[in-house]
This record gives sequence, structure tokens and C-alpha cells, in this order.
Amino acid sequence: MATATDIYRTAHLLIDTYGEMAPVGAAIKVDQCEMAGDETGRTVWLRIADAVDELMDNENIPPNATIN
Repeated sequence: MATATDIYRTAHLLIDTYGEMAPVGAAIKVDQCEMAGDETGRTVWLRIADAVDELMDNENIPPNATIN
């Protein structure tokens, strides 16, 4: 199982790479894992999708904060 650090690192990479389309990319990975019968992968990608949503929610990011 992926650690919280792995989840947020992957979410940040998706956001850097795909910008506002990052949630869509994470959802596609969830669907691919589900179609392949990979329940562990699906669970990990659901966590990543949640982290992407959290990181992209401007209300949760304090002013002048940086996401590294």
C-alpha cells in the first residue's frame, strides 16, 4: 500500500503535468484499475484522486503557501 507521502507526491505530479485536468486523469486510472480487476490499484488511485481534489481546492491552501 502506498504511503501518504507517495499519494500526495503523485497527486502533485499529476497537477504539475495536467493542471486542471488532473482530476480527470486520476479518475481514468481508477477506471482502468477497476476494469483490470486491480482492487489494490483502484484503492490507491482513489486516494490519489482525493489528494488531487484537496490540493486543487484553493480554500484549503493558505495564502502565500507553496506546494512542494
